[in-house]
Amino acid sequence: MKAQRSKSAKSLSRREFLLLGAGAATSVALAACAPAGPAPAAEAPAAAAPAASAAESAAASSSLSSVHEAPMLRALVDAGQLPPLSERLPKAPMVVDAVDGIGQYGAEWRGATAEVNANFYIRNGGYQQLLRWTPKWDGIIPNLAESYEANADSTEFTFHLREGILFSDGEPLTADDILFWYEDMLMNEEYTPSIPKDWTSGGDPVVVEKIDQFTVKFKFTTPYGLFIKQLATTNSDRTCHYPKHYLQQF
Repeated sequence: MKAQRSKSAKSLSRREFLLLGAGAATSVALAACAPAGPAPAAEAPAAAAPAASAAESAAASSSLSSVHEAPMLRALVDAGQLPPLSERLPKAPMVVDAVDGIGQYGAEWRGATAEVNANFYIRNGGYQQLLRWTPKWDGIIPNLAESYEANADSTEFTFHLREGILFSDGEPLTADDILFWYEDMLMNEEYTPSIPKDWTSGGDPVVVEKIDQFTVKFKFTTPYGLFIKQLATTNSDRTCHYPKHYLQQF
């Protein structure tokens, strides 16, 4: 195992630079639909909607009639500075049940952390992964992936991405971005000197294959029954936070 360089609070490693430049995702349902900044960030797939049952949420995913939009974003649409909401959401958006109804838009969100590498904001403000835990942490649900399945012995896991998820610069999230994370980040010894145990099974690293534009398969040499739970944890390596079209220049 290669030793990594120590980092001071005043300097950023190449890994942290890439994470901050393109990996941090928004946690507010439609925040990333605002005008794009210079570095693309993974967009949240959810649309804010009135509280609904699971069945109602599934039905709402095929219709935008009940979807609400932040007033400041609606103003940008009216001014011609932002595309209509229907053009900014995935084909099957994830609908989030509001606990006490939809809150008030605007004001400021203030936070603090003792960490020097911004992991707090990436981990908690940018919790956009293929899968995620329910708000009560009593189950795992699709997120950036619309659906997934595993084979009988838990050695292969196939994920179907939501079509229409966009990075903040308007480019779509596709299987090529996940392949970029796998081939150019995870399997790159300069960036990842030692493969994390989360991505190994039987001592061998995961193999990621592109099935089509919106489908990827993760393959392990031995059964990995906890992979789905690991993939949904907040500290899991963020497979969808590396936009190939932007990061490949580095």
